[in-house]
Amino acid sequence: MLFRSMSAARIGGVDGGALVSRQTVAPFSLPARAHALARLPDGRVLLIGRRPGTFAAIVDPALADEGETPRIFGPSAGRRFAGHAAVSPDGRTLVTSEIDAETGEGAVVFRAAKSGAIQAVYPAGIEPHDLLFARGGARLIVAVGGIAHAADVKGPAMNAGKIESFIAEIDPHSGAMLERHALPADLKSLSLRHMALAPDGETVAFGMQDQDRSQPRPLMGVLLIGGGLELLPLPEEDGALRSYIGSVVIDASGR
Repeated sequence: MLFRSMSAARIGGVDGGALVSRQTVAPFSLPARAHALARLPDGRVLLIGRRPGTFAAIVDPALADEGETPRIFGPSAGRRFAGHAAVSPDGRTLVTSEIDAETGEGAVVFRAAKSGAIQAVYPAGIEPHDLLFARGGARLIVAVGGIAHAADVKGPAMNAGKIESFIAEIDPHSGAMLERHALPADLKSLSLRHMALAPDGETVAFGMQDQDRSQPRPLMGVLLIGGGLELLPLPEEDGALRSYIGSVVIDASGR
């Protein structure tokens, strides 16, 4: 059967994913709840465990509905997955965002796309989340959430009121941080979460989560690679957003 899409899902109380076609939804199980997906160059799909995730799963859509067991691998030593991954434009490199299980300090972990084997680990601030390649692979863009607490703790942040969130431009060859785009001082309660790359390869839209809901603040912004941040005004019915943008996408026109 030709499946048109895949999603992380909880179906019948079972965590995993689902293959979706015109006729049916075919669920498959995973060790725990997944968060984001990344398409691998050979047609397989990578699902990353929800923060603080202890697994990543490589699934072949052509075989998942036939009962093939997903290939599971874990985070780097002492860390947990932060929910996202990116694949380089040449298809060779997979990058995962990960957090130290004790401190919440983050890293971007470069891996072989086919196997998930670790190739390099670079620091990336407190709790990196979403990440993507821009400029044809010349930049790795990382949304750093900036909320400090141990990976396995779901309670209040240790740095409440002092969130250190920013978008990092990283050289994927050396791991060097080329640019660090921080929010203004009066927006320190905003945690950077999810991103989307425009067709030009130079513009990134990003969504945020406000940890202080006492007043309305911008929840969307745009980054021009090598330039700066532009925050976008909220729609009038901003209360419906509940101070959080859960996902971001840019249409084919780039508008």
